[in-house]
Amino acid sequence: MKVPHWLGLLCMSTFIVLLVQLGSFIATDEESKFFYLSYQRKTPSEAFLSGEIKNIKPTNPRDLASVTSRSRKTQNSSQELTFPRTDCDHLYSFICEQEQKLSDPTGSLDISTVASQAAKNLLDEIKKRHPKLTPAEVQEKLAETIFNSKNQARIQKAFTWVKRELILFFEQQSDSIFTAAEKSRIQDLILKTRLKLPPPASVYADQLDLLTSDEVYYEKTEQGERLLRVGGGYILTSQSWFNLIFTFAHELAHAIDICEIKDEGLSFPAFDHLNACFLEHGLIDLHHERKECIAHDHLAEVFADWIAVQITSLSLKTFAQEYPKLPLENAIRNSVRDLCTPTHHERKDPHQNPEEFEFHPLPKIRVEMLFSHHPTIRALLGCGALKIPQASFCSFEKPLTSIKPPLPQPHSSHPL
Repeated sequence: MKVPHWLGLLCMSTFIVLLVQLGSFIATDEESKFFYLSYQRKTPSEAFLSGEIKNIKPTNPRDLASVTSRSRKTQNSSQELTFPRTDCDHLYSFICEQEQKLSDPTGSLDISTVASQAAKNLLDEIKKRHPKLTPAEVQEKLAETIFNSKNQARIQKAFTWVKRELILFFEQQSDSIFTAAEKSRIQDLILKTRLKLPPPASVYADQLDLLTSDEVYYEKTEQGERLLRVGGGYILTSQSWFNLIFTFAHELAHAIDICEIKDEGLSFPAFDHLNACFLEHGLIDLHHERKECIAHDHLAEVFADWIAVQITSLSLKTFAQEYPKLPLENAIRNSVRDLCTPTHHERKDPHQNPEEFEFHPLPKIRVEMLFSHHPTIRALLGCGALKIPQASFCSFEKPLTSIKPPLPQPHSSHPL
């Protein structure tokens, strides 16, 4: 039967309107709306790595229709892309005890250089080249150099990609885990989180040291703004797409972490189940002075790492379709290698207890027990199921056993 011309035009117009509305829903403000509307995950180089892959010829590109349809089911072809590791039960050394600077097809991650020092060296160079500039002009020049248009586009694209995947991750959860109202509230908090980058340098006027800092963090301002802030030092040393994905996913997760949800006056049973699993598997340090969400507590950080691993594994799985073996191996390592060498401000007292950290769990917990235990990460590395039964990966499902943390003893503590 021939479709009338007017009916075809009507259908096409309706499709376009729906597409634009979907893009507007996901991309708040003016944030990469074009990227949302034009985004198609065909192959990694065509989707989110366009123009950034160099010197490595990909294998035959595969149609990622199954990924685009969001099925997330393991494909038979993924069996061909894996390769066994020598010690799949101890992947910490494989990820961390390697060369300091490592490149994957999307860029490099250099953990041999202190990121903040790299930015400060650039600042000194600008001062030497432009001795007549005022301090404010020097700051502006630094912001323009680090946060140039290329870096701006790279950071914005990664942030947008993570935001989209995070929203879809919760959208796909079973209704038995999150109600429609809970999903809506979580997605709303994610959507409200914005990325604000220099120039001008005045964007960081309240904290100018961010221009040279190696920090990336989520912040809820006194005015109620939810922001992701990216230090200039981090941009200089982290060129790998996968490190950007993990880092941004971790920080965006803080917009919905267990402590933030509590601060909003909300309570999600699925988050309580996840918390119980973290405690059961020893992922949270039950410090004798621990006070949940206030002092000596790693709860929010473990949650953010857990979310980041979920999102990063999706990015790596897509990448594996086109770049197997060594490039994939390096991409996996680069995702979290900067967790292996915590910055100086992480340590509580390096002279008394060098293995105790103020804000995050120990690197071995983050890399070995959170990242390396994820089923997709293990599958991509050719590793089978964990030999240790109790070392399973946590989920939103209610655990078989319920462990309640011991009540903290009376003490005097200070908020972080």
